Amino acid sequence: MSNAKKFNYNRHVSKARVLAAVPPLLSALVLCACVGLPQTGGPSAGAPNAGTPPSPGAANASSSATTTAGASPTPVDPQIIQTLIQLFDNQDTYQINVGGQAGTPEGDLATIGSPTGFALRNYYSHLGIPLARAFSLDSSDPAFQKKLKTAANWDQNAQTRSAALMLLAQRRNLNDQQAFQQALVFFNPSIRFGAMEALALWGHPEKAISMLDADYSQEQIPVLKVWIATMMARLGSERGLSKLRNSLQNNGSWVVQALAARGLGDYGAAQDYDTIVSLISQASQNDFLTAEYCVAALKLFPKKKAAVSQQPL
Repeated sequence: MSNAKKFNYNRHVSKARVLAAVPPLLSALVLCACVGLPQTGGPSAGAPNAGTPPSPGAANASSSATTTAGASPTPVDPQIIQTLIQLFDNQDTYQINVGGQAGTPEGDLATIGSPTGFALRNYYSHLGIPLARAFSLDSSDPAFQKKLKTAANWDQNAQTRSAALMLLAQRRNLNDQQAFQQALVFFNPSIRFGAMEALALWGHPEKAISMLDADYSQEQIPVLKVWIATMMARLGSERGLSKLRNSLQNNGSWVVQALAARGLGDYGAAQDYDTIVSLISQASQNDFLTAEYCVAALKLFPKKKAAVSQQPL
């Protein structure tokens, strides 16, 4: 069986297998929020909301990308290339335990609870993540690009593959569409989640929105459905906003409602402010949901205020 067939089979498998794959989704949430990948600019290119802080390492990575794009590529030391490729090819032999013994630096890293701390913990728990990032820093080296695509297409570690997908997306190459399409139908929800995030970074919003919209009707996990809608809204899709509004109003899960409110707070319109405010009192029995509604309302208030000021007296 080829690598592609071995690692890219369809997500439509038994319910028990799907449920067994759900817990790693929490790791995917942390990875996509905090993996330390560079961000792209502009809403149409999949940039985060202006109020979203840059991810750890974004400044340095963006600076490297700018330098690479604006100057002739400088050959990389062959020893570095050889070492990175050797590490990548043998990464399964390196067992890393960030949650090590208390009182050691490894143990201390496991106790850090800030967003940056989560990012560092994830980064140093999966060797493939820093290796994929290294491969992404030199777009001129064919060996590096081959390894980055290998990680994005076939890596068995969900965190590594998700990170590689996002790094691959930042190349903005239309020829990488197949990697994202395969990941969207992969059985592991963590990888599907990473593919959705990658499409928001890809720089081809119309094609990405079409792929996400088609995937929405096939996705069976409610959390992922609302995340598809969020990524569509992030790319400027009104259909994405409509899906978020439906999830906000018609879903019995407070987690889905909270994620929908979060998406509307980041990418919604002035009209969503009144809806969110009206829901705050209804969520009084769930403090997490109440807090998310309040955060979304705070983000939407400037849009609401601007809309009111433009109305004729």
